[in-house]
Amino acid sequence: STNVEHPSVGAKLAKLEREGRCTWTQVRVGPRGRVEDPRQVAKALTANTALVTIIHAQNEVGSLNDVGGIVRACREAWAAGDSPGISPGFEPLYHTDAAQSFGKVPWVGARSLGVDCLTIVGHKFGAPKGVAALWCSSTAGRAAGWLAKAPILVGGGPGG
Repeated sequence: STNVEHPSVGAKLAKLEREGRCTWTQVRVGPRGRVEDPRQVAKALTANTALVTIIHAQNEVGSLNDVGGIVRACREAWAAGDSPGISPGFEPLYHTDAAQSFGKVPWVGARSLGVDCLTIVGHKFGAPKGVAALWCSSTAGRAAGWLAKAPILVGGGPGG
């Protein structure tokens, strides 16, 4: 992920890391509040990477990450074995938090971004607070085992 993820993502990853259930790698964003080069994320991949989650629109500064470019760079690096310890085979899942951009940026869609999973929250477009959706592609089904073991409710920090 990046160092500017929403607390609903960052808090969950931090909790899993404290419990010894994952290692959380954070790619630092540039001065514009976004990943400046998609290859930064691809270079952070390891053989143990199970999930790449990148916020689409950062909720505090409004920067947009090129999620599609990041996913493409990661998939290419993975297929080529270009990152340390990577061998072609099981590929991580790609997720984006599109809570801030869904319905506001015309081209936001899981397929157009190339992600396996996309999260939206309802209160951004008229649904009651606390309503959210996690869309997963059919390829994301391979993660059902580890997703099912992780508690869903962790909290989203201020206002959520």
